[in-house]
Amino acid sequence: MIAHNSAGQGTATPLKVWNIPGMSVSSVNPAIEIRDNGDDDDDGDGAVSLKHIALNDADKKYVLAKDIALGAGWSPVGTGSGAEAFTGKFYGNGHTITVNGNPLNKAYTGIFGYAEATEIRDLRVHYAADTSAGASATNIGGLAGYAGGGTAVRNVLVTGGGALKYNGGGTPYIGGLLGRLEGTSAAPSSIENCYGGLSLDVTGSDPRAGALRGIF
Repeated sequence: MIAHNSAGQGTATPLKVWNIPGMSVSSVNPAIEIRDNGDDDDDGDGAVSLKHIALNDADKKYVLAKDIALGAGWSPVGTGSGAEAFTGKFYGNGHTITVNGNPLNKAYTGIFGYAEATEIRDLRVHYAADTSAGASATNIGGLAGYAGGGTAVRNVLVTGGGALKYNGGGTPYIGGLLGRLEGTSAAPSSIENCYGGLSLDVTGSDPRAGALRGIF
């Protein structure tokens, strides 16, 4: 099924409407394609780069259309609570995000830095070599640094040709999958069918580390 988007004058741009199991998509609100981590910051044509995913917008749904790689200086999706949190839905479509360099120095470090009330699924993350979180990092995860209430992580595999490293003086939460996962009875969070095969190399005054998550 193909929908069309027309921004102002000119020819309508065809948009693929992804049939994503468990996610509500339609020609009115189709899933937006992620094809790279470049400079595309306008999702009006049905695609946007990973680093320009909308934050604090629960209506946004994203699908990874191909394998992509992150080079040195990449920034996590979502860097804090509220307006800076990722709250949409992300469908990996069985593709891989490969990390080839260190991220920016952020308190919340992972492909997703700070996420809540979200669903992230069907994705592989591979760290090609040793990857160091910045000294300011407090929540560090192979997939997400912090996952707040109402978050569901399903069918995600995190692997590494190197280790996820932290060498600071703080007390970070660090996990192969998630640094920290929180939830409440009203907004429970869950991990389903996930694997954290990423080595951790942590130095800190009182780190909390685990293969899947630093703290639940």
